[in-house]
Amino acid sequence: YGLNQAYLDVLKAADIGTIQINDLPDQALAPFAILNHCPNLTPRNFSPETPKPTHWLLGLEWLLLRSPFPSLIANPPENGDGLFLCFGGTSSGGQLQKCLQWLQESEYSNPIRVICPDPAEAAFVTKRFSTLKIAAFAQQASHAMASLMRASAVAVVPSSTLALEVLAAGVPLLTGITAQNQSLLAQGLQAFPGVEQLGAWDKVSAKDFLNALARLSHQSPPPPRSLPKPWQAFPNWLKTAYDPTA
Repeated sequence: YGLNQAYLDVLKAADIGTIQINDLPDQALAPFAILNHCPNLTPRNFSPETPKPTHWLLGLEWLLLRSPFPSLIANPPENGDGLFLCFGGTSSGGQLQKCLQWLQESEYSNPIRVICPDPAEAAFVTKRFSTLKIAAFAQQASHAMASLMRASAVAVVPSSTLALEVLAAGVPLLTGITAQNQSLLAQGLQAFPGVEQLGAWDKVSAKDFLNALARLSHQSPPPPRSLPKPWQAFPNWLKTAYDPTA
């Protein structure tokens, strides 16, 4: 977080290449390359004042997903039931519990698979929302996350890379923005079928949430995702820069 252009210039002078994984184009520096996997992103999305990198690595061709999500692309799951809910580090005491409250008030009766940031919150939501069919987990590994997503009929997550993992898993997506750096990705997500974009989560009402959930729940499963297989065109300059045997 303390990185600045002066430090990058020192690295460049020492012939050390750098890649900035950037999700705030208006704050981009000028490294060896800028990587941002938001759908349909181009250099025009960056400020004209942004120092130009040597290489632009933009759009879904540069999708960065954890294993096993890349292998799930275009491999739709069997019909799931219920919900998958995960708000990452923003869930504690916040949006996750608000969604569960709305579900409890609506007497939602299907299974709910909840990912919490720690065991204490998992125990808390299980007790507080005991009338719901909750299975609460703390910080699951990516393979377990994928299995829980694919067992569900709808996934509720922020408009972060987690949403792209849901798309790769082939699950209908209900999503919204929990942080400023999700704005561009939130726009790109709307191009996919089986996605309900609610905008800023802190402005979402119970009616907004439950109506969007009902729309997704009554849709046919989305077609296999057209996400590309990541890194198919791994560039020679990058191989050379990071492979000491090249």
